[in-house]
Amino acid sequence: MPNAQGKAIACCCGCGSIVALVVALVSLGSVAPTEYGLTYNKITKHVDTSHIYTPGRHFIGPVNAMLTFPSTVQKLEFSDRASAQASPLSTRTAEGLELHLQVAFQYHLKPDELPQLYTLANTLYESLYMKIARDILLKSAANYQAPQYWTERQRVGEEMLIQLNAAFEDRHAYCTGLQIMVIKLPAAYEDSIVRTQVQNQNQSTLENYKKAALIRAQTQVIVARYENDITVVLNRADANAMQVQKIAEAQAQQMKIDVENSALAEVKSQLNLSPAGLVAYQRNLAYQTMPNATFLFGLSNAIAVVGSTSSTGAHGAYAASAQQLFK
Repeated sequence: MPNAQGKAIACCCGCGSIVALVVALVSLGSVAPTEYGLTYNKITKHVDTSHIYTPGRHFIGPVNAMLTFPSTVQKLEFSDRASAQASPLSTRTAEGLELHLQVAFQYHLKPDELPQLYTLANTLYESLYMKIARDILLKSAANYQAPQYWTERQRVGEEMLIQLNAAFEDRHAYCTGLQIMVIKLPAAYEDSIVRTQVQNQNQSTLENYKKAALIRAQTQVIVARYENDITVVLNRADANAMQVQKIAEAQAQQMKIDVENSALAEVKSQLNLSPAGLVAYQRNLAYQTMPNATFLFGLSNAIAVVGSTSSTGAHGAYAASAQQLFK
């Protein structure tokens, strides 16, 4: 009997543990890394707006469930693409031309205002945002003339973004960007715009050609000026080099003459030569510097012959009377 009671108690404990485990598991709620969460009662459908849950697992109780909202930037689009939430916007320009726009914009929910957002739109906030965006974009698009969509497209998009963001601020979100993807105007008007733009482009291209030609001409002038400067510098350098060389040669020649004069003065002093003897000494000294020179000594009627070829193959013969040396 005691054994039966023990088994019953153990069985009850095991069942209680299982029940407790099941209750604990169903009491957990999870929030993905790219989401925020609010809890709501599955029985009363009441949403607890007093606490915003961040990514992770949270104990929320067995009768509660997690209601999630995206924490990343979301995109809404008015276009004819398959991924778009709505069709393109159709309106008229300020001058009355038919206009079709394909627009995309991005928004981000304010995490601190999720309870107010739920109170405002439940979980259908995206439909609310699309309705607000459609009204604002249609009104804004009708304020611009057709040429502005060509010449001021960026400014038009920026102003639309400002107006859209102001409206979303009051709906617990803010816009992070807006893109005007496609602008469709009447075909005849677009053709005229294209022709005008082509003419403007051709005119701009012609002006650029003129500017390029002018720049090339100016460049050639600069190059010619530099080449002329180079030539002047080189000529000046050559002239300076030649001048330095001639000055050096003149100085060397002068030094040679000075040395020769000094040597002759020493010879005159040592040999006690007369002026005529000094001249004869210089003349005979000059003969020694000539190649293949020959002296004939002892001939009173010697003749100096220059340029004739002797039987011994000498290039020239020079003769002088030795008696004339010391006259």
